[in-house]
Amino acid sequence: MEIKDIITSIGFIGGRDAIIIEHINIIDSRTIEVYVNVSRNSLCDFVDNSMSAINLKFVFNGVMKFQLYDYEMFENNIKGKGQTVSSIREIVKSTYSLKGLHHIIIIAYDDVMELLCTEFHNELITDNKQQTD
Repeated sequence: MEIKDIITSIGFIGGRDAIIIEHINIIDSRTIEVYVNVSRNSLCDFVDNSMSAINLKFVFNGVMKFQLYDYEMFENNIKGKGQTVSSIREIVKSTYSLKGLHHIIIIAYDDVMELLCTEFHNELITDNKQQTD
């Protein structure tokens, strides 16, 4: 198992306390949107260093697996723990990646989210509204 840090449109997000999951929107059985608030900490490396509190939307398409679990209860089961400080990571060179799937882990303050999907991207929310147009 190899871990790859995912660099978002705002830069590197690191540390458990950097992300708070605000809202999860299940569009259909294969599309999930995750709205998060990102707070700058010493482990983050943003493109614009004047940014401090940012809202992002992650969109996952072709979802094959979605799991949300409590950080404290399952801390020892987090994939890639100790290998990186990245809050958003991808497990590469795995059975799933050989099948063309992305294996994404998002580590937030209280939660860990694990997804298998065919594609994903993130969007900066500039108006602080959570919309699903």
